[in-house]
Amino acid sequence: VAFRDASADHACGAIVGPHARAWLEQRLGSAAPAGACDHARRRLGDVDVMIVRIDWFGSEAFLVQSAASARPALRGWLTAEGLATARAGDVEALRIEGRYPAARDIPPKTLPQELGRTAQAISFTKGCYLGQETVARIDALGHVNRALALVAVNGPPPPPAAELTCDGEPAGTITSSCAAPRLGGAACLAIVHRRGLATGVHLRVLDHAARIVGAAPHAAENQEGPR
Repeated sequence: VAFRDASADHACGAIVGPHARAWLEQRLGSAAPAGACDHARRRLGDVDVMIVRIDWFGSEAFLVQSAASARPALRGWLTAEGLATARAGDVEALRIEGRYPAARDIPPKTLPQELGRTAQAISFTKGCYLGQETVARIDALGHVNRALALVAVNGPPPPPAAELTCDGEPAGTITSSCAAPRLGGAACLAIVHRRGLATGVHLRVLDHAARIVGAAPHAAENQEGPR
């Protein structure tokens, strides 16, 4: 068996937004994939595509994959059907505000529960696998000591590796950021210690006030547990 990188053989795009499902199903004439990572072969316009339900952007979204040679035809059809093309910065902002981690948001030795990806990354019914004891122990204890969190900052987007402080003490590290006027300045992803997720604490990033908007459930639901 030989493996090769077939990325260049395929073209990918995404249909994203609160009305993505209705828009897609109206044009498919059938139901779109419902569960996370569910997929189906369909036809959009004159192009054969694979449609995959994804959770990358905080709202309902579908990955659409076609042969690379069909990219111009598919893009033209989607545009003719009224879809707007997102800018790269818009896609990154949706990812950050949707609290979906990229590689840079996952430090070494990070556990799935710290990212809020338990349902997507862990099976509690299959046989033995590497790391099973640690994963099972966290499930039994009910909490982790740090978590990936969405942090709103009252200022410009801080650089990666900027420090998040809680009542003057280090509590986390910024991993991604973008402008987010509706949140008061910037939206960031950060790995945050549980003390920084507690209510009533004062958070800052550089010289700007900050607050937690959302965090992985295993940390957020157990803020009063052992630290």
